[in-house]
Amino acid sequence: MRKLKGSPLRSSRAGFSLVELMIVIAIFVILTAVGIDVSKNQIPRWKTRRAAAEFEQQVQTCRNMAMHYGRRCRVVLADQDSNLASTSSQAGAYLIQVEFADVPDRWDTLPVDSDVDGNDDVTLEGNVDLADKTNQFYKRNVSIAQRDALYGPGAGENANAIVFDTRGFVANPNGDFDANGAINVTFANKLAHQSGVADNWTVAIGRAGLTSIESMRKGDEFENAGVTTGTSYASGSPFGAP
Repeated sequence: MRKLKGSPLRSSRAGFSLVELMIVIAIFVILTAVGIDVSKNQIPRWKTRRAAAEFEQQVQTCRNMAMHYGRRCRVVLADQDSNLASTSSQAGAYLIQVEFADVPDRWDTLPVDSDVDGNDDVTLEGNVDLADKTNQFYKRNVSIAQRDALYGPGAGENANAIVFDTRGFVANPNGDFDANGAINVTFANKLAHQSGVADNWTVAIGRAGLTSIESMRKGDEFENAGVTTGTSYASGSPFGAP
């Protein structure tokens, strides 16, 4: 059979030129740098938000236990940070404790001990320390901001404690609440504070035991642009705000 004559098909070009390869690498490097920068700023903020959310959850757990067991429950602010601008140290610890049955003014750090003998045998769940690397609630560069002392109900036995009665109401004296009728506990992003930005999440506890979380960020371009200031992110304000 006679072979047909024709022009051979041109082979398609495969692969990249050196210039194209360099452009791809440059784009990859830029995107990686942007991602690292975003993570560097957002991860500490996320950890601070998480610490505040965990505190709010623990407060609600304490309130529910007071009503369920018919015994007072309290949140004790055990350690606070007076120097938020320094990352060489951090401080932020609190205890969740329920009153022992038949042992007034004696407190059992969660979990509730099965042997009700007045001794606090296990404290893993209710002992929160943001600065202790061995603690399950550890949050690097997150602190609880120093606040005015709480006096709590009683003569000093409930110092720096938020105490819930058996109805789920906060039993602290009027002097422990601010003008809006709330006790505020603020969690601070220390890396932001070190760079001059006050990046905080505040948990507000109202007299009825309801809670809310508010974000406040001051001192950067977001504040100057009017993007943030005091937005509530949680289950309704304890003092009537939306």
